[in-house]
Amino acid sequence: CICVIEQGHLDRCLLINKYVFTASGCTAGKRREDTKTKVIHLCKMVAGQGAGCGRTGTVWGPRGCCSSPGTRLPTLVLALVLALVWLLPAADSLDMNIFASPKKVFLNDSVLLECKFTGFKAPLDLTNVGVRWLFGPLNEEIYIFEMGKHRTKEHGIQISGELSKGDASLLLNNVRVDNEGNYTCIVFVTPEKAEKSSDLRVLAQPKLHLSTQHVTIETGEERLVTCDATGFYPQALNIYWEKVSKDKTEKLSHDVFITPPVHNPDKTFNVSSRMRIEPTLVDNGNVYKCVVEHPADDNRRSLELRLTVKEPVEYSSTGAIVAVVVSALLLSALLACGLCFYFVKLRPVPPEINGPNERQTMKHLEKKKATWSVSSFRPHEITIHLYLKRKGDQGRNPIFNWNSNKYIPHRNGMINGEGRNEAKILMNSNCVDASFTPLDHEYNINADGTCSVTINGEIYPDVNKDAGAELTIEVQHKSLKQPISKTLILDVKGVPPKVLNIFKPSCIIHNKSASLICSITGFKPRPLRITWQRKRKNMEAEEIVRMEEDNRTIIPGGDGEMAKYKHYISEMKHDDESYSITSVLVIVPDIQQDQHSLYTCKVHHSSTGDQEREIELMIAAPDSDVTTGSPDVEHKSS
Repeated sequence: CICVIEQGHLDRCLLINKYVFTASGCTAGKRREDTKTKVIHLCKMVAGQGAGCGRTGTVWGPRGCCSSPGTRLPTLVLALVLALVWLLPAADSLDMNIFASPKKVFLNDSVLLECKFTGFKAPLDLTNVGVRWLFGPLNEEIYIFEMGKHRTKEHGIQISGELSKGDASLLLNNVRVDNEGNYTCIVFVTPEKAEKSSDLRVLAQPKLHLSTQHVTIETGEERLVTCDATGFYPQALNIYWEKVSKDKTEKLSHDVFITPPVHNPDKTFNVSSRMRIEPTLVDNGNVYKCVVEHPADDNRRSLELRLTVKEPVEYSSTGAIVAVVVSALLLSALLACGLCFYFVKLRPVPPEINGPNERQTMKHLEKKKATWSVSSFRPHEITIHLYLKRKGDQGRNPIFNWNSNKYIPHRNGMINGEGRNEAKILMNSNCVDASFTPLDHEYNINADGTCSVTINGEIYPDVNKDAGAELTIEVQHKSLKQPISKTLILDVKGVPPKVLNIFKPSCIIHNKSASLICSITGFKPRPLRITWQRKRKNMEAEEIVRMEEDNRTIIPGGDGEMAKYKHYISEMKHDDESYSITSVLVIVPDIQQDQHSLYTCKVHHSSTGDQEREIELMIAAPDSDVTTGSPDVEHKSS
C-alpha cells in the first residue's frame, strides 16, 4: 500500500534527525530530502503503528490504517502509481533565517532569538507544524511545539512570534550566564524541515571602586591603594595603573599586585588590583588612574586619585629638649604602665581553630559552604594553609594559602587604618581544584589587641574522586612550637534514583507489539544499570535485556531474541546535575507462553543497590472485542 505523510502522522520519523521512515519502518540513518518531490514511503507495521497495512485491501489514510475494498492493485499498477506521485510538483522549499552569530546580551536583560521561516503554503495549519529549540553542545531541548501544544524546560522561555505567519522566534527573560552558548532552531512543516544554529554571548559590565580618591602623604612614607572590579563576565579583563605627571603618562609595572579572579554565585567574577605608593616631592600633584578594559565595554574605563606630597614637620632644638625633659619625668610612670600593658595587650597569644566536625556527609555535586575561624592570636603575623588529600594520593595537595605579611602594610609595628581595610581581602590561592573554591574572607582586630581570621570556602564534592577525601586547615604562628591543624573528612554520597511503577498499554493483544515503560528519576551520579527480566508460569525468571552503565544494550538470547524485543532509552540531565532516564521495552507477546507472565525492571545504582518494579501481563486474543480505555499501571515493588 502507499503511505503519504499527512496530518502529523509518522511525526516520530520526521522530528528525530537520526531516523527515517523506510520500507522496514523507522530506521537509523540520514533522511533523504528532495524539495522537488512529495514524500512517498512504503507502509509497513512499525512498533504497533500501522498494523495491518501490509495486507491487501488496506491503505494509510488521515486516521492511520483503514480498509479500502477494491484496492487490490497488481504490482505493475502500483509501480505506475508510485512513479506518477513521485513526479508530482512539490510545495515551495522551506527556508529559514536565524539571528546573526554571535548575538550579544547583557546579564539580567531579555533577548529575542530570531527564527523566521518561509516557503510554506498559506494559510499554515499548525497541526502540521513542529518547532524545537535546542541548546548547548549536548543539544538539550528547551522548547517544543508539537501537535498544537507548547512545552518549555524552564521558566522565562517563550515563543514571541506568530507561528502561523512563519515566526518561531524565542524570547529569553532575565538572561543568566548559563544561557550563553549555541542555539539551534528546527522547524517542521510536514513534510519539509529547516534547521539553523547560532551563538548567544552573555556580557556583564564590571563595576569599579577605588578605595580613595585623594591621598595626602609625607615623603618617606608609603600607602596602599586598592581598585576593585566586580560583577563582570566573561572572565577576560585587563586591569592596570597609569601615572599622569606634568610631562607624561606612563603605565606602571612595579609595586602593583593583582589577585586571582573570584567566582560570584551568579557566575560573574571579581578581581582586585593594589598599588603601593612611596612618593617624593617631585610626585606632588600627580594623578593615578585605575584602568579597566573588558569585552562588555566599547571603550576602556578608569577611576582617578590625586596625590599630595608634603615634607615632614621639623622640630626646633628647644622643642626637642622640652620633649626629653617631659619624657624623663613621665618615664617612671609609663614604665609601670608599659609593663602592665605588655602582659595584657602585647603578650603572644596562640591561635585556636574552630570549624566543621571531623566527618560531614555531603551529596554528590551539591554545593556546601565550609567556614573555619582562626581566633584570638597575637601578634598579627600568621600563615594559613588548606590541603586536600584524596584516596590514593601520596601526600596532601595545597589548594589555598595566605600570609598576613603580604597584605597588611605596617610601619614600626603599627597597622594604619587603610591597612585594616586592605586586610579584609585575604585570598592568595594559586592552586585550582574543581571541588573547592575560596570565597571572601575576613580579618578582624579585636578590642584586646588579638586578631581573628575567618576562612570561607565552597565545597563541590564529586563522589567518584572526593569520597573519603581529607580537607585539612593548618596554622603557623610565632606563639606555636609547631603548626596546629584540623581535618574534615568528606563523606560524599550519591543521590538514589526513584523508580516509578511500570506503565503498560490498557490492552495487550496476542502477537502485536506493546511497550512497557519504566521511568527512573532524580539520581546522581550518572552510571546506572537497567535489567529487564521475564518470568513465565512455572518457570524461573530469565534476563531478556540489560543496559550496562556505559549504555551498552545486551540481549542474552542472541540474534533470535533481538527480533522479539527492542529496548531504547530517553535521558535528561537536570540543572542540579541529577539525571532522569525512561527505559522502554518493546515486546511481541504470545498468548500461550506469556499469559500471566511477570516482567521485572531491575535498576542498580551505586547509592542504593538494586530496586525492582514488576508487572503482570494479561493478553487478549486478536479477535477479542476490546474497548479502549486509559492505560493501566500494575506493579509489585521491592
